[in-house]
Amino acid sequence: MRAMERNGPVNDRAKDFLDIVHTIEDIINLSLHEETIKQFDSPDFTMILGGYSWRKQCFKFFIIKFNKRQKKMVASPAPTIQGVPFAVIGNTDIIGKVRGEIHNRLEEDGFKETKTVDMQPLDILMEYIDNKEIHSIAGYPQMLKIYPFMRTLPIGVKSRTDNTIYYYGRPLLTYETFPYPIWDLDQKKMCYMKEVVPEFAREHEEVEPLKQFNTIED
Repeated sequence: MRAMERNGPVNDRAKDFLDIVHTIEDIINLSLHEETIKQFDSPDFTMILGGYSWRKQCFKFFIIKFNKRQKKMVASPAPTIQGVPFAVIGNTDIIGKVRGEIHNRLEEDGFKETKTVDMQPLDILMEYIDNKEIHSIAGYPQMLKIYPFMRTLPIGVKSRTDNTIYYYGRPLLTYETFPYPIWDLDQKKMCYMKEVVPEFAREHEEVEPLKQFNTIED
């Protein structure tokens, strides 16, 4: 993130997303020590990169992971499901199963006719989070909408059990407001804070009153 902030062409949007992928790939490889490669046959690191390429006029998704043959981290296009790119990382033992479940859920929802992906991946994710027998994934889902013009929109998630709203994986504090859309896991629809908690009242944290500045009289 710090490297991106200092990169003028990136901030000016002169560089395409595909160029940024290669930049991030280079930064990660500079951080990869030879001793780490010797100690671990395949360093346990994966990363998803997603964004809009104005050069290709479409969204692109890549997965960065260690390539044993090249002995470095390599960014590869995310494989597709029903012709749509899906990037799934995490426990390698269940990635194939997860992708298969997403494929089946899309078929059940008539993807062949609509060609539209909705919240099927999130539904599958929640099934794994709610499964107490699976310990490799837990917590609360995080959602983010990416626009073609390099802007993003965070999306909150409403708890199944109460009116708690989660933002990037953490519950909002009692005095925090949330101006962005919220996905209701039970109702399966977007809503906003006033709709979720009509009686919402901001409870500000206790702070000491500001000391008055001393005035200098002539």
